[in-house]
Amino acid sequence: MLQDLLEKLEEISSRKDLLPKSTLAQAVGYALNEYNAICDIFKRGDTALDNNYIERIQRYISLSRRNSMFFGSHEGASRAAILYSIAISCRLNGINLFE
Repeated sequence: MLQDLLEKLEEISSRKDLLPKSTLAQAVGYALNEYNAICDIFKRGDTALDNNYIERIQRYISLSRRNSMFFGSHEGASRAAILYSIAISCRLNGINLFE
């Protein structure tokens, strides 16, 4: 199935009437550039197809940036960054930080 996809992408990209700046040409070019990564997804069954989990983790970093204005000093912000790092590491590894 992936080989069929590759062949179809190459067929589309070699069309003479396809403008290089068109949305389709850009999408096909992107898919061809990422073809090895697409294949890697199917080599392991536990690979996520999106990055929503990491996006949710990044949210904590964004919140810490806004809250860092109130840490009082650079040392306080540095200590808070260490605590955020520990808290996120615990969350990633399924450890309850408060136990």
